[in-house]
Amino acid sequence: METTITTTNFVRAAVGLLASLALGTAIASSHCLPSEKSFWSCAAGEKLYEVCISQPLKPGVGYMRYVAGRPGIPELTYPMKRVPPKGRFKYEMYARAGGISFKIGAFEYLLSDNLTEPSEINVTDTRSNRSTSTICEEKSEVLTLTSTINLF
Repeated sequence: METTITTTNFVRAAVGLLASLALGTAIASSHCLPSEKSFWSCAAGEKLYEVCISQPLKPGVGYMRYVAGRPGIPELTYPMKRVPPKGRFKYEMYARAGGISFKIGAFEYLLSDNLTEPSEINVTDTRSNRSTSTICEEKSEVLTLTSTINLF
């Protein structure tokens, strides 16, 4: 899987880390920019997986992006450009669960919320049909809400 760190993101992360160390404050707890809203997030180990959205967000207006990596140091951002989610993200509804899926190259991602279990991220390599799951430390239900369906 190709991972991209832009120069801008690297500089932001480095400045944030140095400022945090100098001031003795905590490192950023979100990948979202101040102008964005954290729509969905998953903490697992040292990594933070997050869906950041612009305000307002509708199928053809605004943008949605998935960001993964250590807090304040994104390792993967999809899509790289800030474009509307339609055609890039797909909403999926299941019995007592909901999810957002997208594809990066040969890898299919599914972020899912289940009403009875912790949230989960499943990544499948479509070339080998192998998949891996990341179980989130907490349960979210945002992907099961009617208001979420309306974004797609």
